[in-house]
Amino acid sequence: KRFAMKHISSAFTLVLLSLFFVSSVFAVAGDTTSPCIPTDSTAIYSGACQTNATALPDANEWTTESLPLSGNSCLTFNSSTTETGEVFVFAIRPGSDADGAYAQVQANLFNSTGAAYGCGAIQPGQTKNQMDFHCYPLSVSGSSTYITLLNTNQTSAATFDIYVGFAEGTVSGCASDYVDEGTGPLFWVAIAVIAILLLCVVGGAILGFVYWKKNKKKSDFDTFEEA
Repeated sequence: KRFAMKHISSAFTLVLLSLFFVSSVFAVAGDTTSPCIPTDSTAIYSGACQTNATALPDANEWTTESLPLSGNSCLTFNSSTTETGEVFVFAIRPGSDADGAYAQVQANLFNSTGAAYGCGAIQPGQTKNQMDFHCYPLSVSGSSTYITLLNTNQTSAATFDIYVGFAEGTVSGCASDYVDEGTGPLFWVAIAVIAILLLCVVGGAILGFVYWKKNKKKSDFDTFEEA
C-alpha cells in the first residue's frame, strides 16, 4: 500500500510542478500586445525616412534587421490593399538570429503624412519567435507606412526580426494568429500535449493503485481460506 501511495503522490507532485512550469511560461514569455505609445518625435522620419528609406519587398513576411549601437534606420512599406475586411499588422520579435540589445529597440510607425500612429517593442523574457504584435485600421496606415527603428543601447548593436502585412479581421480582435509564424497556436498545442500526458500519468497511477488493491484483497482472501 505504501508503494502504491508513494507512486500516486509522485504523480500528483509531477502535476503540480508541471502546472507551475506552465504558469511561469505564461508569466514571463509568449506573444504580447504591449501598451506602447507612438513617439511624437519625427527626427528619424524627417531624416532617414526622407533620404535613405529601405523598401520592404513583400507583405506578410518576417525580415531580419540589424542596428549599430545607438543606431537607427527607416523602412518603407506599401500598406495599401484592395481587399476589404482587413487590418494592417506590425510585429517585432527576437528571431532565430537575435543578438545584442534587441530588447532595447523601439519601433514606430508613420503614415505618408508623417503622423505617428503605431509602435512596438520586444518585451522582457521574449525569445526567438515570441513577438509583440499590433493591428491598425487601413484608414490610419494609409497607402504608405514608414517604420523607424531605434536602438537605444549605447554599447551594443542589435539584431531582430520585424513583420508587416495584412490580415482578415478587426483591430479589436487582433491576435497572434493574425501574424504568420506566431507562437500562439503552437503554444496552445504544446500545452494540450502536456495536459494529456499529465492526465495519462495520473490515470495510470490511479489504475495501478486500484489493480494493486484488488490483487491485495484477493491475496488476503486466499490466505484466509488456506488458514
